[in-house]
Amino acid sequence: MPIFFEPVFKMLLARLRQQQFFSPIKFNRLTLKFHMVIVILCLTGCSFIEQNWLIFHDPSPREETVSPFVRASASKSAFSYEMGENNSFLLPRFDRVRPVEVLQEYERLQGRHGRDLENALKRAIPYFDSFGRILEKHLIPTDMLIIPFVESHFRSQAVSQKGAAGLWQFTRATGRHYGLRVNLFGDERKDPDRSTDAAAQYLYDLYLQFGDWPLALAAYNCGAARVRRACKGELVCDYWKLIRKKALPPQTRKYVPRLLASLLYLEDRELWPFTKARGR
Repeated sequence: MPIFFEPVFKMLLARLRQQQFFSPIKFNRLTLKFHMVIVILCLTGCSFIEQNWLIFHDPSPREETVSPFVRASASKSAFSYEMGENNSFLLPRFDRVRPVEVLQEYERLQGRHGRDLENALKRAIPYFDSFGRILEKHLIPTDMLIIPFVESHFRSQAVSQKGAAGLWQFTRATGRHYGLRVNLFGDERKDPDRSTDAAAQYLYDLYLQFGDWPLALAAYNCGAARVRRACKGELVCDYWKLIRKKALPPQTRKYVPRLLASLLYLEDRELWPFTKARGR
């Protein structure tokens, strides 16, 4: 029995015993019925709690997002934009910097990991056109398509040990927050197009918070609250300075360098189609 029902239930039983309204047999039947009501309430409430209550709390690092009001009211003129292939304005590209952390990840790609990346590229090619249009619809540069390479090796059915699923490795609550159906009848986190649309909205929200791709991507990995605490604790809000101060989790300290190294690896071998399309 839930702990908040126990005092009320005990008081009710004490009063009933004092008044002797019921015979022992009827009293036991009443007790059984009361327990059955509690069980039914708990079972019917689980679905509501999972779909609604969890969204507004932070049970996992990735589940904190900007409210729709903030996203809708933010001024797009506060950021610089680039021109997309379809004459649409996009948020800035991922800066092609090569600090030592990126070079270390780049060196790691010279062996088996690089071959794995190229195999993931073969799986990704059929999706590039449609995914590129989805990202540009939400003003996200196509550089961000490198995320599924690192998150899931571009496997739409991938599921992590923590329950994140799909190309973009959404948790249940974050997926539902961005309109993905996750229940017994289907899991749209594994739907390539729908999950990409949700990921574009999520990335846009994170960029609005931080105004910087390295910080936004760090928040994608470990949560926006964790990144804000790191910035506040170190009195600096620069991703590369934060990771050198070890203010972010170990996985996040490797996450952005791995994304950038993977992008540079494919560009250096002229395998990244969006670089060719823009003549860069």
